[in-house]
Amino acid sequence: MSSISRPTPEIAASSHAGKVAAVPSGTEWRNPRRYLLLALLVPGLSLVIYGFMSQKLIEGGIGTLWLLSVCWLGGHIDNWNWTGMGPETQPKSDELDIKPGKTLWDLLQLIIVPAVLTLGVVWFNDRQGAAQSERAQIQAATDRAAAREQARDTVLTGYFSELSDLILKDKLGPGANDGVRAIARARTLTALTQLTGSPPRQSNVVRFLSESDLIPVVDLSIVNLQGVSLEGFNLSCPRPPRNQRYCADLSYAWLNHTNLKYDHLAYANLSFAHLSHAGLLHANLSESRLRHADLSYADLSHANLTDADLSGATIGGVTWRHTKCPDGTWSDRTSTSSQSCARHLLFIRAQMTMTPAPRSYRASLDAETIPRASCTATIASSVRGHHSPVSGPTERAGSSGIVSWSWNTAKMRRGPYRRVNEGQVTCSYRGQLTTASVRETT
Repeated sequence: MSSISRPTPEIAASSHAGKVAAVPSGTEWRNPRRYLLLALLVPGLSLVIYGFMSQKLIEGGIGTLWLLSVCWLGGHIDNWNWTGMGPETQPKSDELDIKPGKTLWDLLQLIIVPAVLTLGVVWFNDRQGAAQSERAQIQAATDRAAAREQARDTVLTGYFSELSDLILKDKLGPGANDGVRAIARARTLTALTQLTGSPPRQSNVVRFLSESDLIPVVDLSIVNLQGVSLEGFNLSCPRPPRNQRYCADLSYAWLNHTNLKYDHLAYANLSFAHLSHAGLLHANLSESRLRHADLSYADLSHANLTDADLSGATIGGVTWRHTKCPDGTWSDRTSTSSQSCARHLLFIRAQMTMTPAPRSYRASLDAETIPRASCTATIASSVRGHHSPVSGPTERAGSSGIVSWSWNTAKMRRGPYRRVNEGQVTCSYRGQLTTASVRETT
């Protein structure tokens, strides 16, 4: 009979000890580092899943690096031998050739090269698609800009053609009827609105009206000409046409940052116009109406404001260098103070009417100033050195800015005596005081 070899007690003891050591103890599972590392795996897995589901390579790559970093820490501080990233702990025996099993690192070495190549191809295709989409967007924007410019050219050409027909066929001009004027205004406002964003074309529209002498005919109130260059344009006339108070009506117009250098704006109505930061160097604004206009930070250097109405205008930051003020005086040649012509914010226009009455005169004094100004008036009649001053009550200007007084003056003396009547109106508004005088001889 063949004898069966039995293991020696030493070998059996060593084998039993190895089996016992392979079973983790209860205290090893209660190691807090292991739970911390397991918790750190959750954000990495979340990033990998999010990047895979939403096809975002950056988030997926960050999640992958996070997981590898946690596995490396686990291999070094918690003996995660299954990762293959810790120190070498494989036991070796002189008698047994033990071959270690595959680890996570071994599996990663098999898939990392194909994964990198796949991600590179995906990234390249994504960049190519993004570049192609960007080129398509640029081309579409270029096409839209070209179409917009072509449409604006069509609008400008059509406007010139329509206005030319009105001039030649319907006699558009100072003597045109109200219907023709209304049509011209409607087409002008429509053209200027459609040409918004193209200052040169808007400038061509105004230049056409100026050179065709249609500025007094076409009402340009409430137009938007911000940033348009109107340098050197003639928007004035020797005198306003019949039944009109002004040559050019630009009331409520938007003229912020507009270039109005050397412009002729005499008898222009710029009430409530927006002229902030406008360039008005050497502009002729004589007899113009600038009531409540916004002139903040406008440059009025060398401008002519003779008899201009600046009632209620906003003039903060205005440059007044060598400006001719409404009363004919000159502002400081070197000063840029915003107070150089501030006294003219409360400009007054006064008119006196004397109506003969039995043994007396009926005097009427009308003043035009800014709304809500408080005004007083005095009339002094002089006949052969005899003075008879009469004062009127304090009146507050209404929304129209008109204040009126009426009273009887001194009785008439017999004989052909010359009578001198002098009226004076004094108005105050927000601490400013202005006086206007009017004289009449009968």
